Amino acid sequence: MSHANLRLGRGLSALLPTSSSANSVRMIAIDAIQPDPDQPRRMFDDDSIAALASSISTHGVLQPLIVRKEGARYVLLAGERRFRACVSLGFTEVPALLREDAGLSAFEIALVENLQREDLNAIDEAEAYQRLIDEGSRSQTEIGAIVGKSRVHVSNTLRLLKLGTEYLRAVRNGELSTGHARALLMVSDLDARHQLYERIFEEGWSVRRTEKEAKALASGAKRRPRESNAMTPYYDSLARDLQGILGANVSIKARGSKGKVEISFDDLEKLKSLINHLTTTPLSEGQEAKIKSEPGQAH
Repeated sequence: MSHANLRLGRGLSALLPTSSSANSVRMIAIDAIQPDPDQPRRMFDDDSIAALASSISTHGVLQPLIVRKEGARYVLLAGERRFRACVSLGFTEVPALLREDAGLSAFEIALVENLQREDLNAIDEAEAYQRLIDEGSRSQTEIGAIVGKSRVHVSNTLRLLKLGTEYLRAVRNGELSTGHARALLMVSDLDARHQLYERIFEEGWSVRRTEKEAKALASGAKRRPRESNAMTPYYDSLARDLQGILGANVSIKARGSKGKVEISFDDLEKLKSLINHLTTTPLSEGQEAKIKSEPGQAH
């Protein structure tokens, strides 16, 4: 695969020359268009699609889809949100530009389009880069040229994939910012990283505060006393007792004598049962004595 013709920062149209057989927008039957199953964008917000559909119903499709002809059908290279909105409106045809691939795969073209529109979250972006490396044998420099980003940006984005599933999910869902995620990467100790992650939410830390704490942990200049470790057997024992009483998974997360109790439930009926149990079942004398006992005496 030749990379000599990759051009930096000139937009999707620079990478996708118009086919000689289609120099203008044409109307194409919507059922003849096949969405790309390898589309890098994983999440499509229903409310966003509905809002776009409302706009299209009023103003029409202002930006044509980009497709490539394959036999009797067309592969959608760019514009899946517009495509989905038009399907929801019951359109039978849509405006589209027929494009050649200029040596890029449909996946690479879709990636370029999404990145230029800033439609990808950081984790989708990182996974897309990794796939270009694994399946397309692209280097980080070549990926940067394809998407109009620096090699450093590509490298830093790829590093996010070193975080665990819990952190990746939080970034993908918008609960954790990319800046916070990058700060967590500074801490190699997994327990310390998770404590830092929890404190971001518990104490509402900014990215700058998180970076400061992460650097301190990484350098060993500042380490919080891990008093919760000594109490862990005590709290685990109490959690097991509660689990036996309630018939539900229970976890106790604490630092020293302060913390929180988490009780899991599978459906609303289970939740109602738990509430009823908690409000009507008193602790036995032994259970109450155990809670009042010294942590070091817990069995």
